[in-house]
Amino acid sequence: MTPDAERTLLRHVLETPDDAIPPAARAAARVFVLDTLAVGVAGTGHEDQPGMIAAASRWGTGSEATVWGQGTCLPAAQAAFVNAFQTHALEFDAIHETAVVHAMTPTLAAALAEAERQGTIDGFRFVSAVIFGLDLACTIGAASRGAMRFFRPATAGMFGAYGAVARLRGFDVATGSGGAGLLLGQIPGTMQAHHEGSAALAVQMGFAAAAGLRAARLAKASACLAAARPQCLDLAALVDSVETLDAAPDIGALARAVSGRG
Repeated sequence: MTPDAERTLLRHVLETPDDAIPPAARAAARVFVLDTLAVGVAGTGHEDQPGMIAAASRWGTGSEATVWGQGTCLPAAQAAFVNAFQTHALEFDAIHETAVVHAMTPTLAAALAEAERQGTIDGFRFVSAVIFGLDLACTIGAASRGAMRFFRPATAGMFGAYGAVARLRGFDVATGSGGAGLLLGQIPGTMQAHHEGSAALAVQMGFAAAAGLRAARLAKASACLAAARPQCLDLAALVDSVETLDAAPDIGALARAVSGRG
């Protein structure tokens, strides 16, 4: 991945106007947001869900965002962790077939936690951020080739979480690139849980959602940290065989990225 390609993708996520999103993509996104919320609420019935809330509650205090289907409020990253866990716990969450990424799960969990934290995000802007986050995650996933060695729904999905949050925060490309580099050190996870059918898969999705928020917060807080970053999409080369991406996806591809068709 070249620096030019990285900047092109980040500009696509951070600078494309909301009005450029095709109506079909926006309509599909609204459907999948509602579907993902419903699946996330259903995940409150998973036997490990109370333990996830108990653990996340000990990682810090605050009430920035809500755990779906519960009255519990947590700091944004912790709420996103629990909500992504709940959404993938029953494995009914949407998947982009070409990318092999459950991109909605970490992206929506992080984006909704960030929107709730800010408290001023309207629905139009929120859906736009979700769409561009999905586009980033699915572009990375669809570029991957060969057998999956790491759990791509989390490794690519965390870029969706970060992309949505970075857009909601209004990052410029320089800050966005720095945050993407800070994201790399938080990558979840191996395929072991997939082979074993373990609930650790859903935990990895929680890690992905929380990582997007943490990277954005670090990038905003420290110019030095944000400047010292590797190329964001080189991560994919570490975990899968990846074709070179020379340009951002066509804006018309957003509908397909959201709906999972192609």
